[in-house]
Amino acid sequence: MSFNVKSSNTTAPPRSSQYVGPYLLQKTLGKGQTGLVKLGVHYLTGEKVAIKIVNREALSESVLMKVEREIAIMKLIEHPHVLRLYDVYESRKYLYLILEHVAGGELFDYLVKKGRLTPKEARKFFRQIISALDFCHSHMI
Repeated sequence: MSFNVKSSNTTAPPRSSQYVGPYLLQKTLGKGQTGLVKLGVHYLTGEKVAIKIVNREALSESVLMKVEREIAIMKLIEHPHVLRLYDVYESRKYLYLILEHVAGGELFDYLVKKGRLTPKEARKFFRQIISALDFCHSHMI
């Protein structure tokens, strides 16, 4: 699969392994099945993003295909309750997905930390989830 990506060293400010494009890598935000997620900060604007780092060499062909499908789908989606994909960079070994940073983290982590939701809060989250699902389904995703 081919997607519009940039080499990880084409727009990098000071040349360093600590940068992906114009973003300085900072603390680790999480770890998932396909990679690590780090906080990135744009070196000029200070904008915060989440950078999902995928080691292509560590993935099976089928999992890599799922990641490529995720990228293709995320490029099509623009909805207030769906995480936004801003850009993709690549090197020989890694894919770097530049994603919207959500300061509050994942809903699951929020629920674990907070515990029981009030009915009003539960309705708010439910409406957001249904809105996002409806949008995706209406676009055959």
